Amino acid sequence: MTTPALLPIVAAVAAIVVAVARRLSILLIELSGSVPSPVTISAATVGGRAVAFLAVYGLVLATAYLVARGAPDEPALRTDRILAAGSAAALAHLLVAVGLLALIELSQPWIVTGATVVGTSVAAGVRIAVVTVAGLALGARR
Repeated sequence: MTTPALLPIVAAVAAIVVAVARRLSILLIELSGSVPSPVTISAATVGGRAVAFLAVYGLVLATAYLVARGAPDEPALRTDRILAAGSAAALAHLLVAVGLLALIELSQPWIVTGATVVGTSVAAGVRIAVVTVAGLALGARR
């Protein structure tokens, strides 16, 4: 597997972590037998956000940096790499979010849930694409 092919895979993994971290408190409440304490919910939410931060800004940024450093004869800021990372992230986030919400069975109308899931998936894809651009630019400058 080449390093540029690794970038969309890492972006998708980071988006999966973001999707799970975003719905971690809902999962704790819905799937536990008893109601968890507020301290447990807060700790899980903060921990999930920290892991999501490390996945996006650690894994994706480092992988984009390595991709840019790996091929010094190619232009680092290639649009296809950025679009592949952002698209893979948005699609992975969408699939995981739909799966989690189907597992939880929320009582909201489907149009509200669908708009929320699509919006957060696009936002996750854009965020990861921006981090990819930053990593590629940083790797090209070094």
